[in-house]
Amino acid sequence: MKIQPKNAWNPIAAQAAMQKLKGALESQKLLIQIEGYFHLTKTAPAYGNAILLRDLDLESLTREWIEERSSFSELVTKYVRLDNSVSSSWPAHYPVRTLAGSGPLTSGSNIFMFFPRALGLESDKEEDYFGFEFIDIWANIFRNTVFPCLCRAFAPASQFEAYSRLAYHLDRTVYLASVFHEIGHRLGSFRVSPARLPEMLLTGYHFDVLGELMTDSLLASQLAEFPELALFVFLQRLFWFPRRGYANAPTMAWVNSDGDSWIGAYLWNRARKNGTLYQEGGCWNFASERLTELFSSIVQDLNALSMQLVAVSTVEAQEAIVQAWMESEVDTCDGYFVLPTELIEIYHVCQDIPEFPPYCPPLSMHAENQAA
Repeated sequence: MKIQPKNAWNPIAAQAAMQKLKGALESQKLLIQIEGYFHLTKTAPAYGNAILLRDLDLESLTREWIEERSSFSELVTKYVRLDNSVSSSWPAHYPVRTLAGSGPLTSGSNIFMFFPRALGLESDKEEDYFGFEFIDIWANIFRNTVFPCLCRAFAPASQFEAYSRLAYHLDRTVYLASVFHEIGHRLGSFRVSPARLPEMLLTGYHFDVLGELMTDSLLASQLAEFPELALFVFLQRLFWFPRRGYANAPTMAWVNSDGDSWIGAYLWNRARKNGTLYQEGGCWNFASERLTELFSSIVQDLNALSMQLVAVSTVEAQEAIVQAWMESEVDTCDGYFVLPTELIEIYHVCQDIPEFPPYCPPLSMHAENQAA
């Protein structure tokens, strides 16, 4: 069934798009045409279309990479020990490359999409929950924003370490991080999938901060066999998320409206306190051997915070606890969170580096007949 472009959400079209996608995944099609009115995390709801390439080779390479250093069962068992309700199976999360299209899928702002919510739908069926990770958009962000910012402010040794650790393994790192990011969203007090804990009453900004911070800190600390993961989380959390909006608001960017951006400010402060970040000879450096310790300490703090939250029974009380914790970790001015001064100085020297590196799909939508 051909889904016609719509200027507003249409439940029939959304359901048709879901069924088409599920069929393409079940048959392991390489080219997947997707069209609809999308509800993504970093752009306003809007119509879009795209031809996606499911990267089956990357799926295989990532599984082989895991077996070279450990095994998937050993890695996921670490999560099961934290919460025995977590499934030990590989999540339905697929690496894709965006070959053509228009709208939010090719904006360069969104790095994943999660179904059925990406189509504005809800479901109580486990088979309806799956996701796509935009591998080439992540690579574009690192090539055109993260690595250039790192090179402007950090010492050559840190530059070389980051690049040599990530450049060759970047696609596998992105996909492996996304797999365990999704697994992390399914456990503990800040789980979001398949449903939140009933006693966790937080919503919106505060819950987004805690959920995203916990799942990324878990994968960076639990999967020590893959130091690339901690470095990947660390660099994108410092040089991409919190920089967005800096050009228009140099003291605060988007830290007051976007949970991912606040995490960047928080992570800078924590890394300074534990010595992961330090200055030498007028240049910044990072001590990669301290990253696991950094993220492990964050997990411990969030676990302690979660115990405070579930001990109270109103939204207002939980919101107050989280707000007080956030204000103790990131400075405020006139009631608004502000970026750390040192981070502002770094972003100042990076002003000509794009906050949102444009992504240009390599093909045109004229290939749609081959993707149908």
